[in-house]
Amino acid sequence: MIAAAVAMIVIGNMAATGRIGPNPGVGIRTKDTRRSEKAWQAAHVAAKPFVQFGAVVMIACGCVVFALSSEPAALYGVALVGVVLMAIAMLLGTVAANRAARAA
Repeated sequence: MIAAAVAMIVIGNMAATGRIGPNPGVGIRTKDTRRSEKAWQAAHVAAKPFVQFGAVVMIACGCVVFALSSEPAALYGVALVGVVLMAIAMLLGTVAANRAARAA
């Protein structure tokens, strides 16, 4: 969880600052975001707060999972909460990204 969260932060920041452009591998790849470099960057700037929130939640939950490694029921509950909150943040980020890409 922690490694995935760190990767999300790094990739999100690189896309928002223009160091990663439209590509087939990473980033928010929708029809609107891949329309142009400007749309791609605007989308990732708009999604950045959502990505960062989701990543921070995943890091926090990952740390709690390590602390609760002897309590399997709690471990799965915390992991599930982290994944669900991250998924919600990513969906909201994608909506914001598409709106920003269309406006760009």
